[in-house]
Amino acid sequence: MLTSDLAVSWRRGDKVFPRLLKTNDANYLRDAQILIEIFEDFAGKTRGELERELEEYVGTGTDYRILRGFIKLLIDRSEFETASVAEPSEIRQKVFLEAGKFQPVLPDSNQKKKF
Repeated sequence: MLTSDLAVSWRRGDKVFPRLLKTNDANYLRDAQILIEIFEDFAGKTRGELERELEEYVGTGTDYRILRGFIKLLIDRSEFETASVAEPSEIRQKVFLEAGKFQPVLPDSNQKKKF
């Protein structure tokens, strides 16, 4: 599903309508096919490499919202592996425990302070 910044719409009175793309538009079909090919070509590479290639393709054209929408839909349907020496949840837990040693959690603001 598209996020609100990518959904293109128009308004008439107090009603909002989505702007629908023509499914037979040659330019959009070409862009969609190229983006699919980019995703396929970057299988096995890092997500950062993929994102750099996508940014280069989108560039500064006037249809950047449409292209970013296509990209969002493709990313939603993709699976990315995490290559890490430990599970991300374990790393987060250790980081927060270590950070707590230097930045203690403040007491609940609802508690009465003693002076």
